[in-house]
Amino acid sequence: CIATARGLNKGEVANTLLHESMHGLFYAHSELRAVTWKFWDEVMDASEKSLWLHFLSSIGYNSSNEEVCVNEMLAYLTTEKELLRKYSIKPLEQVDGRGGVLTMERLQEQFVKYVEGHIPFPKPHLRGQYCAFKA
Repeated sequence: CIATARGLNKGEVANTLLHESMHGLFYAHSELRAVTWKFWDEVMDASEKSLWLHFLSSIGYNSSNEEVCVNEMLAYLTTEKELLRKYSIKPLEQVDGRGGVLTMERLQEQFVKYVEGHIPFPKPHLRGQYCAFKA
């Protein structure tokens, strides 16, 4: 069951449904869940994790719950553009462990490339809504 808040417009409802469907895939599709955890455990460096945890805390999540952080990583990094772009505009002046400037947009790009071969068919998609995986 997926619920949405009252008063949302059609676009906001569609975006919420897409985001929530990624949570469903996280739990229903073991390969996708495993590759998401592998990205968290083996690919992300400490500065990238710090950026992600700070982002989640800034929007009200309990960033001490690692499973929530990894699950939300799949949902946000595959279905959100505008919120991540707004967050990236803030001056972070962080450098990742690879010597590059750390942004949410770059983290999103890396994550999407890493998991895209593991998204089950049919790929989640709603017309007019951003999803990293086109149907």
